[in-house]
Amino acid sequence: MRVLVLHSDVAPDAPPDELDTLITARAIGEALQSRGHQASLAAFVFDPDGLRALIAERRADVVFNMVEAIFRQGELAPIVPTLLEKSNAPFTGCRAAPMALAGDKPLAKNLLRLAGLPTPEWHEAPFDDIREGARYIVKSATEDASLGLEAAAVVTGREAVRARAKLCRREFGGRWFAEEYVDGREFNISVLEENGGPRVLPIPEMVFHNWPSGHPRIVGYDAKWEEASSEYNETVRQFRSEPPDPAIRSRVAAVPA
Repeated sequence: MRVLVLHSDVAPDAPPDELDTLITARAIGEALQSRGHQASLAAFVFDPDGLRALIAERRADVVFNMVEAIFRQGELAPIVPTLLEKSNAPFTGCRAAPMALAGDKPLAKNLLRLAGLPTPEWHEAPFDDIREGARYIVKSATEDASLGLEAAAVVTGREAVRARAKLCRREFGGRWFAEEYVDGREFNISVLEENGGPRVLPIPEMVFHNWPSGHPRIVGYDAKWEEASSEYNETVRQFRSEPPDPAIRSRVAAVPA
């Protein structure tokens, strides 16, 4: 097949979380070519006619959608599947509605709760219902890649939440919300749809080595992207929990299923 790997328009001097999109797109292209497909890469440009012309020029049988942001805004990414549908181009990934839903964390948490799935309590501005004495982690409502996440994002009480949200809104823009901070072990769970049902992939645990006492155990921006930082080098994803602890594996896997 002729596959067009469509990725975000990333500047050469972009921060590492954005440059990672290009690294992933190249890896996808190489993997497709190794399986005998013809793969080409192109940056998405917000131009419906230009997008149709690009697909026609590459004679693409399918578009591999790797556009994670438009104008550096992740919440605009659902525009891409909408335009691809209007272009009658087969594409990978989900449609616009579920992408927009999953990209809005408070909305997604509402749906998780309606489905009976556990999720920490959360609050949005003006944060009147924040419990004094409780710890919260202040997060972007719509952006990913641990934007704005660091030790200082974990705060206690209403005024501290408001101050952190105000600082992040001033620095990064967008909506910010506060989620109750859960101190404990962290597992990453990936689920695929297979034959109409969920398939839980092997479950890794994030292990925090040599972590400073009192430092919140979170995979913040530095831990994900700044290779020279201690957070990056001391947070390790390990597939070590399943064989010695099958009970935890079963409990964790049962939640999304």
